[in-house]
Amino acid sequence: MKSEIHLFILWQRARHKEREILQDMEKHFSILKLYAITWSPKLVSSNFTRFYGVNLPNNSFIEKECGTGEFLLCVVRDEHPVYEERMTSRGPEIVNSNMFDAKERYRSWTGGRHKIHGTNSEKETNHDLTLLIGKNVDDFLRDNQSSKTPKVLKKDIEGAYGWASISQLFYVLNNTVSYVVLRGYKELITPNPQEDVDILTDEYNNMWLIINAKSFLSHVRPKAGVFIGDDVYYLDIWDAKKDYYDLIWMRKMLSGSIMKDGIRVLDEENDFYCLLYHCLTNKGSIAPKHLPKLNQYKQTFHIEEKNWSKILVDWLKSHKYDIIKHKDPSNPFIISDPLINEYATRWGICIRIVDLKTLDKLNHQVLQWESRVYKKENSFIKKGTPWLINNESRILSSIHSSFTPSLIAKGTDGSTSWIEISRLSGVTLGDFFEDRKNYTIENIRKIIIVGVLHLSEIYHQGIMHRDITPDNILISKSQNELEWNLIDFGSAIMYATDNDFPSPWYLGAIYVPESMYSDFYSYGKVLMSICRKMPYIQRIANELMKVQWENYTDTLFVEQIVQNVYQLSKRRLTLRDFYALYRKKYASWRKYIESPRLAIKKIKSKIRRLIK
Repeated sequence: MKSEIHLFILWQRARHKEREILQDMEKHFSILKLYAITWSPKLVSSNFTRFYGVNLPNNSFIEKECGTGEFLLCVVRDEHPVYEERMTSRGPEIVNSNMFDAKERYRSWTGGRHKIHGTNSEKETNHDLTLLIGKNVDDFLRDNQSSKTPKVLKKDIEGAYGWASISQLFYVLNNTVSYVVLRGYKELITPNPQEDVDILTDEYNNMWLIINAKSFLSHVRPKAGVFIGDDVYYLDIWDAKKDYYDLIWMRKMLSGSIMKDGIRVLDEENDFYCLLYHCLTNKGSIAPKHLPKLNQYKQTFHIEEKNWSKILVDWLKSHKYDIIKHKDPSNPFIISDPLINEYATRWGICIRIVDLKTLDKLNHQVLQWESRVYKKENSFIKKGTPWLINNESRILSSIHSSFTPSLIAKGTDGSTSWIEISRLSGVTLGDFFEDRKNYTIENIRKIIIVGVLHLSEIYHQGIMHRDITPDNILISKSQNELEWNLIDFGSAIMYATDNDFPSPWYLGAIYVPESMYSDFYSYGKVLMSICRKMPYIQRIANELMKVQWENYTDTLFVEQIVQNVYQLSKRRLTLRDFYALYRKKYASWRKYIESPRLAIKKIKSKIRRLIK
C-alpha cells in the first residue's frame, strides 16, 4: 500500500509530554512539518466548534481539557499504512491502525481523551489540514519544505472572519464536506448574491459550521447567509438525510458530481431530471424561466416525448427511484399531474428510504441492506432486502400481541421482498415528550409500567427486539388512556435459536457492551433519556439494566425484575424528583431569561403546590 499523509495535534495541555511523543513519532512515522499555532482568544470556542463539527459553548469541556493556548500540529508520513477494524467513538470503523494505535498511546501518556487528536484516514487529514492551514494535502506536499523546527502561526480556522472570495470558500468545501450545487451555479460565478444557491449535502450540520453561516429568513429550513468579500450570499442548504429526493438518487448526485470552475455541480443528466423533478413535485408546474434550459436538455438527450410528466416518470422507473414525500413544510410537496401522482402512490406514499452499509456485530462482515416504507390509508408496506423483510414477516407471524403490528400480506418484487403490516397509532416517544405538557409523573409512570409489561410479554414469547430506541416506541393518548406500541422488528430474533442472525451496529445494542445487552437493559437507557436526573427514573433504570445477555434466559430472574420495577414505579416522588422533572419540563422558559431568579422561584412554587 502506498504511503499516506496524516497529522497529529498536541493541544496545549498535552505539550508537557511533547518530547516523548515526538521521539515515539519519529520511530513510527516520518515527520514532515511542525506548526506551533495560536488561535485568537475570542475565537477559540468557534474554532473548536468548526474543527470538530460539534456546536460547543464557550468554555466547553474540550477547552478545559485541551487548553486554549498554543498547540502543536505535526504533519507526518506513514510509509506502510495498515487498515484494520477499531472501536471509535462512532462505533467500529476500518481505520489506519498505525495512526489510531499511536493516538491511543499518546492519549494514555497525557491522561486525556481529547488532549491528542489524530487522523484515521486520508479524507480526515485533508479535512483537518485545509481548515487549520488553508491547504489540502496535495498543495501542502507541493509547497512543503520538511522541517522539524516548528513554524509559528497565529491563525484561526479558515473563514473565521468571512471569506475573501467564492474560490476560497469552495476550495475549503471541496476538501472538507460532500456537497453538490443543485441550482444557482451561474449566480455564484456571475456573481449575483441576491439569488438563491441550492446546495445538497449529506453533512448538513458540519457544512453550516464550516461555511460560518448566519441563519436567515425561515425557522424551518433557514437560509445560510455567508459573507464573501463585501457581499452576503444566501445558500439554501438541503440535507440529504431529509428525503427531498430518493436516497439512492441523492447519493448518485453527490458521488457523480463534476468540478466546474472549482465548484461541484450536477452532471448533465442529473441536472436535467433534478430540475424537472423539482418543478413537477415541489412547485406543481414548470416556471417559464426554466423552459429554455429544459428544452435544451431535451435536444441534448434526443428526447421526442412532449409530455414533461411522462419524461420524468419513465426516467424514474428506469432507475427504480421513488417520489418521496418529505416532511419539510418550507418546501411544499405539490403534485398536480395524474401521471406523476399514479407513480408516486403505486405502493402507497413513500415516506422513508434507508440504505445502509454497516458491520455485522456477530459475524464481523460488512452488511448492506435497503428498506423502503410506503404509507397507505390503514397500513404500511415495507419493501427491501429479503433477509430483513422476510425476518420481520417471520417474527410478526410469531407474535400474538395487541401492541405490535400485525402481518397482512407478503410477497416478492424482483430481487426484493415486501410485507404489508397494520398501522399503529401514536407518535415516537421522543416526539411525545417534545410536547412539554406531556411531562407529567402520571405519563412517566404509565410509560414505565406498560412498557415493561409489554417487553415482558414478547420476552415470554421467545422474542428479543434488539432495537429498543425512542424512535421505535409509539405513544398515543386519548381520554387519559395511554397506549404503548412497539414497531420495526426487522432485526428481531428468537433469542433461544437465532444467535447467529445478523446484528448491524446501528441497533440499540451498540450503546452497551455486547455481554450486557437485552431489551430490558435498552429500555432502562430509553427511560433515562426522558429525565436522567430524576432519582425515581434512575432507580428503575438501574433495576432494568440488571437484565443482561448472560441471564436473559433465566425466566424467574426476569420476572422478579419486572415485579421490582412495578413496585418501584408506585413509590412517591421526592423533592429532588419534582425539581428535576420540572426543570426539564420548563427548560424552555426563555420568557424569564431576563430574570433567572424569578424563573426558579416560579418552578419551586409549582413544586411545593404539587407536593401539598
